Amino acid sequence: MTTHDKTKPDYLQAARPFFPAEDRRIILRELDGMLASGQLTMGPWVDKLEQTAASMLNNAYTVATNSGTSALEMLLRYFDVRDREVIVPTNTFVASANAVLMAGGQPVLADIEAATLALSPKTLEQRISPRTGGVIVVHIAGLISPRMDEIKALCKGKGLFCIEDAAHAFGAACPGGAAGDLADGAAFSLFPTKPVTSGEGGLVVTRDRQCAQFARSYRCHGIDAEHKCNDFIRLGHNFRMSEITALVGETNMRRSIQARRLKQHVADAYMNFFAGSPCTFPLVPKTWTHSWYKFPLTLPAGIDVNAIRAACKKSAIACQSCYWPPVHRQPFYASREQSAPGMFPCAEDVLARTISLPIFAGMTEDQIERVCHTVIAAVKAAC
Repeated sequence: MTTHDKTKPDYLQAARPFFPAEDRRIILRELDGMLASGQLTMGPWVDKLEQTAASMLNNAYTVATNSGTSALEMLLRYFDVRDREVIVPTNTFVASANAVLMAGGQPVLADIEAATLALSPKTLEQRISPRTGGVIVVHIAGLISPRMDEIKALCKGKGLFCIEDAAHAFGAACPGGAAGDLADGAAFSLFPTKPVTSGEGGLVVTRDRQCAQFARSYRCHGIDAEHKCNDFIRLGHNFRMSEITALVGETNMRRSIQARRLKQHVADAYMNFFAGSPCTFPLVPKTWTHSWYKFPLTLPAGIDVNAIRAACKKSAIACQSCYWPPVHRQPFYASREQSAPGMFPCAEDVLARTISLPIFAGMTEDQIERVCHTVIAAVKAAC
C-alpha cells in the first residue's frame, strides 16, 4: 500500500471548517463592503458576533478577543491570580496552563479520569493548597465535564473560582445548561479546527457585568470601555478582534447547529462501529449534547500505538491525539518540580493510547467506513 501525506488529494483531515457556498458568498460580499468602508477593527461585525454568541450561549455578556488563550488570560487577570495557584487538568492544550503563568499565577496540574478523559474531582481535591485561587475545567473534546457539578460544589465549599475552558465545546450542553454558562466565566476558542471558527479568535463569556467590562477594557490597552472615552484606566493589552475575523466567525457561528448535527452523524457511526471492539470512547450521557470537536478512541492496553498510526498514515487518514504528550510531559513543564514523572498515572496510561479520529461536517459514508475499517484492521493486527 502506498504511503500518503497531507499533500495528497485523498488525505483525510482531522477537522475541517464548514463554510458552504452560500456562506462563502455572504462573506465575500460583506468583505467587499467592509474594505470599501475602511473600518477593519472593533466595528459592527464585532458587535454582531458578540450578540449572536450571547444569544446562542444563553449568556448575558460575551467579549470577542483575538484568541481563546487571550480570553482565558483575561478571565484569570480579572480573578487576580497573581502569586496564587490555579489547578488545571494535565489533559489539555498547553495554552490552558500557559494562560495562568501569563496572568501571574502558578498552574498546578491534576490527573484525569479514564472514563471521561477529564479532570478528576478526587485528584483536584488533593491538589488544593492554601495558595489555591481557583480551578480551570476543560470540556475535553467537546463534552462538558461529566463531573462538573461535583467540581463546582467543591470550588464553592473551598471559596475558589471556577472557569470553563470551553475551547472545544461551543454548542455543547447538559441538563445544567450550555457550555459557557456553568461556572464563574468561560473562554472559547475560534481556531479553525474548533466547532465555530473565525480563523483566529476567542470569546470571554460571563454573567458578571464587571468581568465583561474588565475584558473589554483589557483587550484594548486598558481603555475605559464602560464610558467609551480615551481614558486608559488600567494596564492592558492589544487582544482585539478584527472586523474581518468577526465577519467570518459570525457567519460560521450561525451555521454551527447544522455543522454539529452533521458531525453527530459521524460520531454515531463511529460509536456503532467500535461498540463491540476492544477500543473504548467516552460515553455521552443521555440528554447531553456533545460538540464533537474530537472523537477520542482509547486503544487496548499494551497495543503498539505507532502501528495504528502507521496504518492510518498509509490510508491517508489523520491520526491525532487527545492530548499526547499531556501538559506535564511537555518539555517546559516537565522540568518543573510539581510535574515529576509518575505523578499522573491515569493520564500517562490512557492518553498514550488514545487517538482522535477525523470528524467534520460533510464527511462521506465512504470516508467514515475508510476510517473505521483501517483502524479496526490495524487494532486486530496489533493485538
